[in-house]
Amino acid sequence: MQSAVALTKEKPEAGRARVRRLLIRRLNDVGLQKRHGMKAEAHLDMLGRLEAKLAYMSEVNLNGLADLVIAKAENERWPKEVTILQFGNRLQLPPPRRVDYAVSVMRSAMGKQALAGGYHVELLDIARRWGPPPSKYEISQLQVRSIENVRKHDQVMARAQKNLASRDDQQWLAWYLGLKEECEAIMSEATGVAS
Repeated sequence: MQSAVALTKEKPEAGRARVRRLLIRRLNDVGLQKRHGMKAEAHLDMLGRLEAKLAYMSEVNLNGLADLVIAKAENERWPKEVTILQFGNRLQLPPPRRVDYAVSVMRSAMGKQALAGGYHVELLDIARRWGPPPSKYEISQLQVRSIENVRKHDQVMARAQKNLASRDDQQWLAWYLGLKEECEAIMSEATGVAS
């Protein structure tokens, strides 16, 4: 299992080439045509943006995305760019730093409040899913989830020290620590202070 942190460190060209090979070439090979009324140059620009925006995706998820796009294509035409990106995000969330909205939330006053309140990891997790800013009720839910996550972290660490951590424990811990690291890096980039 590759972490979000590892995926952000991958060379962008490798990811772009993977998108070109597994998604774009495959969709062209099955005969999908550019959208009706779209100029060839605009279609090529869209393909370039898809390469850049989906470069984080794994091979298996790009194959799944190609299947989904083929199944949802109407009149043998490429779906809208936003539709393809939404399908991609549902299959595999982008690394937090690749989501401008999430970065913006974490660097805002809301992000600073979340850091002070100890629920910054949970805020980043929902912000990267493209949701609107959370309501007061949702923030209270994030605070509860944060307490549960800290408790689970402590429990998993205790099991790990005794070599009793399950594979699920290890995967959860890798996810949590990876997201926490990303969160702290995003916030420290805004202030110029290393965490």
